[in-house]
Amino acid sequence: MSAADYDMVANTISRYFIAVDECDWSGVSKLMTNPFHLDCSSFGGGDPSDLPPQSILAGWRALLPGFEHTHHQIGNLVVEIDGEIAEASCMVLLRM
Repeated sequence: MSAADYDMVANTISRYFIAVDECDWSGVSKLMTNPFHLDCSSFGGGDPSDLPPQSILAGWRALLPGFEHTHHQIGNLVVEIDGEIAEASCMVLLRM
């Protein structure tokens, strides 16, 4: 994996969470895979699951505008690239 490949994946993840914080649902949708692996288990959000993006976004569209602002902070980013496929995981802290 090259540094440029890593940077591209890391930048995509940053842009994703910025779009979520800005409630830019079109931008978020463009950065999601289908299905999208969602794991909110660390704060009681149920078991990790692979869901259609529109299902996830429907819930977020209803929830996030209820806050004055949100800020997602990412850390412990791990990126694995195999050819044209990249997988990444990170820890996410949400401040509201």
